[in-house]
Amino acid sequence: MASCLVPDFPAVMMALEHLRELDKHLSEEGVPFAPEASLHLAELTANVSGLEAERRAAREHLEVATIENSKLRHRFNDTRARVTEEIMADVAAVRASNAEEIERLRGDIGAACRLQEETEERVEALLVHNQTLRPEREKLKAEEDAAVATLNDQLNLKYSLQMQLEETQALIEELRSSMAAVQQEKVNLKETMAREREAFAEKKENLSRELVQTTKDALRQQVAVARRREELEAADRNKEDASTLLGELDFHRARMEASLKRLAAARRQCGQRLEAELQRQEELRREEEALQRERDRVAQAFLLAAGNLEQQMANMEAKTEEVRAAKPLILDALAQALSVFTQRQEEEGEARAEHRQVRRQLGRSKRRLEERVASIVKHGKEIKEMERQVQELRQADAINRRVSQRNQEEACGDLEAEKKSVCLLQEEKKRLCRLLEERRRTQEAHAADMSSRVSATRRRHQELLREEAALGRREPRGAGELELHLAHVPRLSPVARIFQDVNSGSLRPSRLSCLQAESRPSGEAAKRRYTSSAGAALKSPQTKMASGGRGRAARWRSRSQPCALRSHSQPARAFRCTDATARERPLSRQRSVVTTAT
Repeated sequence: MASCLVPDFPAVMMALEHLRELDKHLSEEGVPFAPEASLHLAELTANVSGLEAERRAAREHLEVATIENSKLRHRFNDTRARVTEEIMADVAAVRASNAEEIERLRGDIGAACRLQEETEERVEALLVHNQTLRPEREKLKAEEDAAVATLNDQLNLKYSLQMQLEETQALIEELRSSMAAVQQEKVNLKETMAREREAFAEKKENLSRELVQTTKDALRQQVAVARRREELEAADRNKEDASTLLGELDFHRARMEASLKRLAAARRQCGQRLEAELQRQEELRREEEALQRERDRVAQAFLLAAGNLEQQMANMEAKTEEVRAAKPLILDALAQALSVFTQRQEEEGEARAEHRQVRRQLGRSKRRLEERVASIVKHGKEIKEMERQVQELRQADAINRRVSQRNQEEACGDLEAEKKSVCLLQEEKKRLCRLLEERRRTQEAHAADMSSRVSATRRRHQELLREEAALGRREPRGAGELELHLAHVPRLSPVARIFQDVNSGSLRPSRLSCLQAESRPSGEAAKRRYTSSAGAALKSPQTKMASGGRGRAARWRSRSQPCALRSHSQPARAFRCTDATARERPLSRQRSVVTTAT
């Protein structure tokens, strides 16, 4: 089949036929031929036949190589088109995924912008609300300043009342110095009641301070709980946002993993195809090298044969005219063969150029594949970074959750403790109210008892006055003694002045306290007090001034509770001592103690 494809050269066939006819004609005519000429003619014929056979074989090999090259060219073209289509498809898929990613990122950026705008609007609304609340805050501040000024006024009033109390206490001490036995009992009772009052006032004040402090702590705890609740709500919102972002990142990671799997599969397929193409290229290169060596060998043999043939034909030109006439034909055939060989060489050069172009295209495809592999590695690193960020977000979320839970537990514990302390303070307040009520009832009973005793003492004093008048009528004294007695009568009866105040209504019997002793005095004791009072009235003014100075110094050193008293320049009257602390706090009741002054 390959020999049918090889065309015959008419000049060579004609030269061979002409040589056969010449040999036949010479043999028929019997022309004697030199042995050398016959040998040369036979060799020429054999050489031309061998060259024609070699030409046919070379032409057959060349046709087979051309067919194989055509097949390889078509296969290369198909492979190039297929690789180009696959690369374009991969590029389109990557562009589509990048476009989707860009659209998603644009949506995220738009959502973030909207969220920022909403946050700015909320901040502006809060600022406007703060501006609206500022006048109310200033009003509350003005009210607070007014309350502070009122409290300062009350404190000033308290200090002024305390000064009046001190002056009145001096007068009370002077009255006590003129009453011996009654003074001792009254002092004891007053000291006892003063200690109880001070202890009760201090205790009540401490409890009130503790109650106020506890209330403030409870309010602070409520504010702290509200703040922590807001922080918890903010943490929950952040957690929900982080969960949403985590879901989106998981979805994106799943998409990227699927894309990576597809790219890895495509990479494996491309690698397999590239290895197959490289193997094919290697085989073709080996075949091409073998054909090149065969062609070189055939060309060398052909050149040697042509040289020998030219030499033989040059030798035969001198011998025969027919051979000389056939020489141009043989040269034309040889030139035609050389032109065909040159054309085949050009075609092989074109095939080599196409082969080099295919190799360059394969190199570009390989570089693109490497770029895609590098992009895959880059995306893998980005996915790992995103996974690390997601892990950090999860850890931060867990830490924030534990911190918020711990803060909430601490706030709940503090709130429970404050509630318990408030309950205890309320129970203590109730107990103190009960004690205060009991003390008030006891004081009222004691005041009633003292009123009855004062009434009995007044009756006894009237009896003593009548007895004194009777004794004065029975035993008249001298004029000097009578004048001295009349001069000191006001000093000898301070109790009478108290009775006068009671009778006039300036001293109420229901509020008398700390005036008389616990026991009712007898007639002899009254006489002794009358005598001692008279003796004290007969003292010199210097002694009275000294004793009064010492008493005032002692009384200035023993100043105690604040009371609302009158000045010593006014007449001696009963006054009411009120607990300032009980007056200031609405939860406690006021307690009054009635004292007398001269």
